[in-house]
Amino acid sequence: MRPACILAAAALTWFASLQFNDPDPITWVTVYGLAAIACAVVGLGRSLPWRLFGFYALVCFGWAGSLAVHAASGGTSFTEAFDFSPGFAAMRSTGIEEGREAAGLLIVALWMGVVAVWRWRSAPVRHSVHARNAPFP
Repeated sequence: MRPACILAAAALTWFASLQFNDPDPITWVTVYGLAAIACAVVGLGRSLPWRLFGFYALVCFGWAGSLAVHAASGGTSFTEAFDFSPGFAAMRSTGIEEGREAAGLLIVALWMGVVAVWRWRSAPVRHSVHARNAPFP
């Protein structure tokens, strides 16, 4: 899983670098950058709590959902937001931009969720009550 985290960190860093021409680059560089840093730390063998990844995944997932609903309510369809015909990179409407931002957040949320589950499963088991301190034998 550590090599996958290194690859994800590289991909997320690349995604962050693509955001510098966005109308609001600070927001998106921060979103991708924080995820890239967290992946790099875990990929290099350092420990971060699984709750951190889970919280970030939930925030990104909720944000993606709100953007997707807003884009869809503006009349933007999925095929319009992800039309790969010549000139597809042009943001012809706010709905297209929001749809693509939602997709980026969904990518971050899914990967952070995968890392959260992996970290949770590899965390040591901690019991709140030890058998010797139990109130009943």
